[in-house]
Amino acid sequence: MANRLLRLMPEEIRRELYQAGSEFRLGVGETIPSESLGGTFVFVVDHGVASKFVRSEWGNYSEVGMVGPEGLFPICGLLEVPAAPHVVISQIGELRGRRIRTREFHSIINESSEACILVRKYIYAFLTQIASNIMAAEQDTVEKRIARWLLMCHAGSTAMRSRSPTTRWLRWRSRNGRR
Repeated sequence: MANRLLRLMPEEIRRELYQAGSEFRLGVGETIPSESLGGTFVFVVDHGVASKFVRSEWGNYSEVGMVGPEGLFPICGLLEVPAAPHVVISQIGELRGRRIRTREFHSIINESSEACILVRKYIYAFLTQIASNIMAAEQDTVEKRIARWLLMCHAGSTAMRSRSPTTRWLRWRSRNGRR
């Protein structure tokens, strides 16, 4: 149980969540299948970094959020609302953790007010990160954005020891219309 958010939850809730889920693993550059991002599942990240990209009406992708071993995704599953189209790609090292059916996740979480509060605080922090990422993308230079991205990935990730993930990320961005 490496997820930092779940480690803050009561032990019984944490144990139930891990037992309810099934393992998922993705290599660097692989995407989560879109049918899994529609709110049917909640993903608990234990290792690696997942990045959320949204496609504009012009066909360009923008990275709007990152989730590492401190978090959960997709937000639509956490909020039990319909999903907006997006792509989630494994960025740094192998992405792995537990995939839990949304109904089961909420049934377990709702057993503890402490767990519910932690999830709400996480959602707030993630939405704040998205707003900050959008502002940085609009106002910062490419150098500042890359430095920010590297710092965000490095916080809690030991996989940044190689340039290989960075190279793959930059290649993926250039293939998908990002500067």
